[in-house]
Amino acid sequence: MSDPMSDDELDALLEAANRTLLAITERALPSPRAATRLAEMLGEIFPEWEISCELRPGSMAWCARLRRELTAPMRQAGILRNIKCTTGTRLADALMRQMEIFASLRAAG
Repeated sequence: MSDPMSDDELDALLEAANRTLLAITERALPSPRAATRLAEMLGEIFPEWEISCELRPGSMAWCARLRRELTAPMRQAGILRNIKCTTGTRLADALMRQMEIFASLRAAG
């Protein structure tokens, strides 16, 4: 059985693990250029929403804001004014659901 770690050894191990985790997370995030391009592409696909991506060290948020006024029937049907997701893919999925709701509202008349 090995000797228990001292507080200093445990702190050093946790610090190293934290640095490694941060490095992995930062590599998984898109570059600012890639995020900007994806936001532009999503804006072309979903022109009803203003798309943005907020990149911060270790995190990001993909946001969509409806460009038109949100009416009571739209709200009741489930249309959202603002959508925030952790990835561009999740935002695209959420916007597809919103488009399905818009289509059902149009079909209903």
